[in-house]
Amino acid sequence: MGCFAAKYFNHKNHLAMETTTTQKRTLLFSALVLFFFSNLFSQPWSYVTGNCCLSGGGSSELLFKSDGTVVSAAFSVSAGIVVREFNGSAWQSLAAPPSTGVVGWFDIEIHNDQLYIAVVNNGMKVYQYNGTAWVQLGSTVPGSFSSTNFDFVVDGAGTPYIACFDRKLYKYDGTAWSNIHTFPQMQGNNPIAYFFISDNTIVPDINNDLLYVINVANRESVYKFDGTTSTMVGDTIIYNQPFYQYTAQLYKNSSNEIFAAFSAFGNTPFIKKFDGTAWQQYGDTTGFKPGAGNSLLAFGNNGKVYFSVSSNMSRVIHATDGASAPFVALDSINRTDFTQVTDLEVNPVTNQPYVAFNYISDTYDVMYYSGVTSGSSYITPNYDIQLMPNPANALLHIATTYTDEVENAMVYDMAGQLLLQMSGRVHEIDVSKLPTGMYVLSVQINSQRVHCKFAVQH
Repeated sequence: MGCFAAKYFNHKNHLAMETTTTQKRTLLFSALVLFFFSNLFSQPWSYVTGNCCLSGGGSSELLFKSDGTVVSAAFSVSAGIVVREFNGSAWQSLAAPPSTGVVGWFDIEIHNDQLYIAVVNNGMKVYQYNGTAWVQLGSTVPGSFSSTNFDFVVDGAGTPYIACFDRKLYKYDGTAWSNIHTFPQMQGNNPIAYFFISDNTIVPDINNDLLYVINVANRESVYKFDGTTSTMVGDTIIYNQPFYQYTAQLYKNSSNEIFAAFSAFGNTPFIKKFDGTAWQQYGDTTGFKPGAGNSLLAFGNNGKVYFSVSSNMSRVIHATDGASAPFVALDSINRTDFTQVTDLEVNPVTNQPYVAFNYISDTYDVMYYSGVTSGSSYITPNYDIQLMPNPANALLHIATTYTDEVENAMVYDMAGQLLLQMSGRVHEIDVSKLPTGMYVLSVQINSQRVHCKFAVQH
């Protein structure tokens, strides 16, 4: 909320032209009161529904549809798999994927707002959600699947793939699953760790070739499978000392840039980005505590990168603004009874980071961050957006110090629900019908999406 107060105070001369001295003092006092109490009592991390907790187990995953709708899934031996979608006011349970007996694990993906899920249940089975039920894709996937040791992806063309523990890669051709590739034999002094396959071990690139990370003779490298052969991508990412094996996950941002995130027992996590030729260090992670687990990486549409490790017990997510900038810790998640962060994603509409995490009990939850994610404000860098007055109760005026026009405005609540939308050039928005609270304004300036928070106070 501090950034709103700063915007208000910096532009009080503009308000003076529209209000009397008494009105200006009243607005100033109201802004000070709202700023003080919101910072005193608000929590930067909030539950999507306003309160906890979601039943149905742990090992939760999180993803988003293109309109910002939140989808969560969780698993437990007792409850099986539960899938939920947030409708703007409450979580709605979707049909459960078919299963018989004990479920070993799952992995859920989304492509063009279509949900897919891979389930270890009497073999590996893959389902697609048709809006009312889960439809199995082909028969049981051949291969050896050991609990969590697999990765499931859907490429840009909507083709599902599964990589499994026995180094086999399987593809669904629209009718059946078939083995299309065998990954290279891993080598080293600690071969058990080198067979590790988990979520984000493989990722499709812009050409739908599959990138995968593998360790050969203690050298961690990324290879590309083009449907026929595998070739190394860039240089060796890291040389591992024996018995100090890093585990790596691959990620792709909206610009199709490839990142590799690493974590290891007793070592500081780090991130590298492929520049087209070689792997370069990305962000300064020297302030991180050593830890192991799956590396969690998420990307904002303002260039911000968020990072955590799934075994992170400190309840902290870090963020950086660029390759040479340090990762700065966001406010701690205000819970003390959860076991670990299990997923980290960014809402494509509100640009806010979300986390899924497990509780000590057989429950999970999803929270989003509404605090300041940089040293300046929530506003996307390079554009100085002025919202007046802020807080507002009738018309919210939008201005920028640049000559570019402000266009195509959208207003969201803090849960990501679209409330108002205006096309074309926009200079003001009527917020009189919005309840008192915090909101996110998204506008387009020079073909770039810019976001800023504002308050409504009646």
